[in-house]
Amino acid sequence: MSVGRWGNSLAVRLPAELARELGLREGSTLQLARNADQSFTLSPAARASRSTRPPGWRRRGRIWRRCPLGIGHPRDA
Repeated sequence: MSVGRWGNSLAVRLPAELARELGLREGSTLQLARNADQSFTLSPAARASRSTRPPGWRRRGRIWRRCPLGIGHPRDA
């Protein structure tokens, strides 16, 4: 794996084989956890379901946006 600059942040580039094994694609969210032995575990983050997202938020493509109350797609109700 290599580390590179992405805007003002640093990014870790994962090998394609590892990304496939983890079921990742562009836009996926990862969770990094530190283990008791000071090693790290990298895993896909749990997705927010419609029932757990805050009211008034909707998804447009890969982006979550806040929308005024009462406005949104009927399926989001």
